[in-house]
Order: sequence, then structure tokens, then C-alpha cells
Amino acid sequence: VVKLFEQMQLEGVEPNKFTFIAVLTTCVGQESLQLGRLIHAHTVAAGVDSLVVVGNSLVHMYGKCGGLEDARNMFDKIHRRNLVSWNVIIAAYSQHGFCKDAFELFRQMQQDGVQSDKITFIN
Repeated sequence: VVKLFEQMQLEGVEPNKFTFIAVLTTCVGQESLQLGRLIHAHTVAAGVDSLVVVGNSLVHMYGKCGGLEDARNMFDKIHRRNLVSWNVIIAAYSQHGFCKDAFELFRQMQQDGVQSDKITFIN
């Protein structure tokens, strides 16, 4: 997927939100954090970083790569958070052992009136 993204760039093909989401899902682990940040910069340049679905993918990617501060910063920038937004940030914190922070986010989600689902509790 990353090679195809690079090829698109070389050929001048403009990526869209689906392209960015596909590339971001391949970024897993600390070794992918720099690539994820580069893709994030491309989403900003393309003007799609403000879309909830792209923001959620960025939060998820940062969480999977161990960039919790980046994940939280991106989460805080999502203006219209949905259940997926909350689930990915809660998962990021809980998967890295920050259960207290994850629980606090869960309480904040409830205060914001977002209804949890089974994925929320799996996290």
C-alpha cells in the first residue's frame, strides 16, 4: 500500500481520504511512527485532516505506533467526534497500559452524551 502511495505521488495523482485511510492502516509499531507523521502531513496538505474519518484513522495510527501524545493531540482537534473517535483514543491508552487515562476518557465520553458500544468495553 505504501509503495502504491509513493507511486501515486510520483505520477502526480492526488490522494483522497480513502487513500490516506488505507495507507494509515499499514502503519503499526514504533518503526512506522515517522511514516505515519509523513502521511499526516500529506493529509494536512490535501485538506482532509479535518474530516472525522481521517482524524479517527490518524488517532488510531498514532495509538498503534505508540505516539500517545500525537494521538491525543489529533483527537483533541476532531471537532465532531463520534463513537469511533472515542473508541480509538480509549483503545490507544488502554493498549499501552494507561488504564486510568482510558477510564477518564470513557467518563468524558459519557459526559459528552456519546453512547458506548461493545467495542468500547472490549478496549
